[in-house]
Amino acid sequence: MSDFKKDLKPNPKTIYNSSEPPFFDNEIDNEMLTTTQAAALLSISPQALLNRVSRGQVPYFKFGRWNRYRRGDLKELLFAHPRGGSNGS
Repeated sequence: MSDFKKDLKPNPKTIYNSSEPPFFDNEIDNEMLTTTQAAALLSISPQALLNRVSRGQVPYFKFGRWNRYRRGDLKELLFAHPRGGSNGS
């Protein structure tokens, strides 16, 4: 096999042992969700999500008359203020 073809062949060790997250995670985080999908991800009702949007608590994008939410932004909201953790010790 020529050196050129070796360079094109992916090395699984460098792909999976990298300190950076896999490439496709960025694509997933940039996925745009509908109000119903975003509410399901946050485990709240669609109306509760719309209430939080109107209060400025949830970032969103407007496409015509529809709201869209970036999955990565919603994940940041979920993990921004963790609760619990210790058993009181």
